[in-house]
Amino acid sequence: MLFADHIIRALIRRALIVAVIAGTALTIINQWEALTGAAAFSWWKLVLTYCVPFTVSSVSSYMTARPGQSGSQEASSRSGLIVKRALIVAVVAGTILTFINQWDALFGNANLSVTKFLLTYCVPFTVSSVSSFLTGRSEKQNQKGV
Repeated sequence: MLFADHIIRALIRRALIVAVIAGTALTIINQWEALTGAAAFSWWKLVLTYCVPFTVSSVSSYMTARPGQSGSQEASSRSGLIVKRALIVAVVAGTILTFINQWDALFGNANLSVTKFLLTYCVPFTVSSVSSFLTGRSEKQNQKGV
């Protein structure tokens, strides 16, 4: 087994909390018109909007907590790695979220909201950075306790 059960539970718990917070923020950003009744509501967009932050948080936390990652790098190197990973995640997850929530603006006749577009990339960057940071901090605390 790669990880102890308590580490897996902590990663999943953190990913669920992050998914609720970030998914709600993304839903408000991208589905406001549907939430207020000004546009049609889409359940599949809602579900995917929560799944993406869960996945981003899980993967980012795993990448930080995997064996050989924590403790073997200096803080500045680890911070640079977190930012680099968060940028890559933001590009991938932000693009997926943009396709999910701005499809009509990209390929149809709806107007593209630049604010929504930019925020849709900022949220995965933040989710990845915060998840990696919190996992790294938790790992450091666990090492001190051992």
